[in-house]
Order: sequence, then C-alpha cells, then structure tokens
Amino acid sequence: AFDYEARTSYAIRVRSMDNGTGNRFVEKAFSITVTDLDDTAPQVTGIVRKTPAASATNASQVTFEVRFSEAVTGVAAGNFRLDATGAQTGGAVLSVGGSGATWTVTVSTVAGTGALSVDLDQSLSGIHDQTGNPLSAAFTAGEVYAIDRVAPTVSGIVRQTPAGALTNATQVVFGVSFSEAVTGLGTAHFSLDSGRVAAGSAET
Repeated sequence: AFDYEARTSYAIRVRSMDNGTGNRFVEKAFSITVTDLDDTAPQVTGIVRKTPAASATNASQVTFEVRFSEAVTGVAAGNFRLDATGAQTGGAVLSVGGSGATWTVTVSTVAGTGALSVDLDQSLSGIHDQTGNPLSAAFTAGEVYAIDRVAPTVSGIVRQTPAGALTNATQVVFGVSFSEAVTGLGTAHFSLDSGRVAAGSAET
C-alpha cells in the first residue's frame, strides 16, 4: 500500500521473465505520484462582531464576520437564523457577502432593547469547499450584540439640598434622575425657571 502521508511519489520497476529459459526478460521503470484526496469537511471557526466592534450599540444595523476553516462557496442568507431576545426578535438578515474563508452577514435591528447574534444552522449542505465537501456541523456560539435603541428619559427632578421647599440658602441642589445611566450631562443642558427665582445660575 502507498503511504501518501509520508511520500507523494514512488519509483517503480517491473520485470517480466520468460518462464521457459529464465534468460530472457523485459524490464520497465516508471514513477507514480500519489495525490492526497481532500475529504475533510469545512467547519465554522467563529462568528464575531464586525461593525460596530463594541458589543453595546444603538445602530440600526450590525455586521457579523463568519470565519471558516477553509475557502467555501454557497453561503447565503438562508443559511442563517437570528438568535435574539426582547424587541430584537423582529430583526432580519439583510445581506450576505464575501468569499473564500471569510464572509459577512448584515442584520437589521429593531427599535427597542435585546440581545442579537446569528447562528449558521440552516441548509448546511449548500455550503461546500473547493472539492465539494459540504459543511457538516452547525455553529451557534457566535458573539452577541447588546442592542439598545430606546432613548433615555428624565424620570424626575427633585429638591436635594435643602430638602424643604422654603429656604434662604444662597444655593440649592436638585437631584436629576434618568430612566437609565447617561453620560455627557452639563450645565448647558439646564435652564432656570425665571418665573420662580429672581436670579441665579445652574452648576453641576
């Protein structure tokens, strides 16, 4: 037997002898090359966030990068299923592009909050490598986006220091609460109700 894993070519010598006398023979030398047949099915090695790269986003669409163990063809939107929670169950696969071992999947998001990822677990036999081996195993362990497309709201502005409504303090402090954590708040976001105070300024 030929061990094509150890050697890819062999020298062969064949001799044919005259059984009558044993003195006459024909000999021929030739070489053969053994090619290793690719019978290994391609695999998905990962599905990662591409655009945006951060996990938390309010983007109206996101892109995943799908990585295979080797170049494949036949990747299409119908191969993917959304793995989503909350409002994001209403998202959809918009497009699939790429070539070789790297493909991209663009997914729409929905106004609301929820987790969103994609699984490659549909019509696997339609994806195959260059020698025709089909994808044989689904992949459902990709990276996840945390989608938040709900704008924060002010839930209240209350007296803080002093707590009482009547005061002769030279400055007072109000506490502002939001529906969720926010950043970027500054004095420019506030205005004094001039109908209730004669003069003053806002500080944070």
